[in-house]
Amino acid sequence: MFKVKKQEIENEAIDSVQKNLNLETLARIKFVIPDLESHKDLVLLFRKFGKRVTANKQQIQTLTETRDRLLPKLMSGQLRITES
Repeated sequence: MFKVKKQEIENEAIDSVQKNLNLETLARIKFVIPDLESHKDLVLLFRKFGKRVTANKQQIQTLTETRDRLLPKLMSGQLRITES
């Protein structure tokens, strides 16, 4: 959430040699907090995305290994592809 609000937080920071924040400054910044049901829905959605990312990474690994095994054989002529 702080990444989303970064500019707003920086604007509220007290200017000096180094910008400073305090609890009073942070208390003025509004954050949207979803209700519990929306939060649960988001968690389920992110889990689905996470599972898909994991599956994609596994597929990429398998395809990379297959390419690495086949490419040298294709380049050397040990394996040929015929058109049908």
